[in-house]
Amino acid sequence: MFAVHGGAGYHIKGVEQHCKKAVKIALENSDVVEGVAYLEDIESFNCGYGSNLTKSGKVECEAAVMISDRYIFGGVSVADCLKNPIKAAHTIVSCIKENESWELTPPMVISGEGIRKWASENNFNTIPNDDLISEGARKGYNSINKMLSLDTCGGCSITNDTKLTSTSCVSSGGIAFKQDGRVGHSVMFGAAIWSECTKSGQSVSISVSGFGEAIYRTHLAQRLSNALFEADDNNEVFCYVVENFLRKEFLDSPHNSLFPSERLLCGGIVLFLNSNTCHSEIIAFHNTHNFVFAFFDGFRVRSCFSELKDEGDFMVSSHFIKYPF
Repeated sequence: MFAVHGGAGYHIKGVEQHCKKAVKIALENSDVVEGVAYLEDIESFNCGYGSNLTKSGKVECEAAVMISDRYIFGGVSVADCLKNPIKAAHTIVSCIKENESWELTPPMVISGEGIRKWASENNFNTIPNDDLISEGARKGYNSINKMLSLDTCGGCSITNDTKLTSTSCVSSGGIAFKQDGRVGHSVMFGAAIWSECTKSGQSVSISVSGFGEAIYRTHLAQRLSNALFEADDNNEVFCYVVENFLRKEFLDSPHNSLFPSERLLCGGIVLFLNSNTCHSEIIAFHNTHNFVFAFFDGFRVRSCFSELKDEGDFMVSSHFIKYPF
């Protein structure tokens, strides 16, 4: 199961084809991180090259990867010198996974100036910040649409080689005109991404985009995962489970009462698998103007450009995926 999204926000029709290609790259490499890295190189998305600019006119990215194996999580934040921050996050995850001695705890998140030193020590190339700034980002520096942009990219996978493994990832340039040094939801454990496989044969992979402060105040991805695991997937429609959760635990959450209701925006994708019942499904949701994503349904790669029908409500869609893979 592989899926990639281009974020919740304001997209021009046609960009979903980049998501489709990203899924094909993920399939070819058996690695969803490679698919998201492709999106980081496309100016149309708010991650990597072409990201939103900070108040001072810089690119500062963040990215994170999580795997179901021992809930390992790694990320980079305030990254102003990485062409593909998602690959740096993946390397951090690999370092944690391979660590055998806990005399010195390996870092889970590296930020700011520390990234350059870490990159040098791990043979990771750095680039000048100007190389991350696209002409479109410069032109959109003061445009209202870019100011409202929340489009964080991400990806999910559930694979079954020797055992079930869930991977989730996210990459973002952050909100436009943000304060330099701002840390968003991408690198908050349990907020933007969640990967888990249970002993009972259920697996979930989640990647969320949107208003970062509201997402990490509600630990959105982790708690959505819990809601799905607690549901009866034989008798409950998961679209309704997701929609009801988002209304209650995101829009109406007391933890988000600080924010104006019009700022409570999010979108994301969920992969769910019950290997015992062969229930295999992708759920996409958003309450932003539109949301783009693509996924492999077991036969072909499908892309979607989802548009909001009713403002103030969530658009939730579901597609079943062939299992066994």
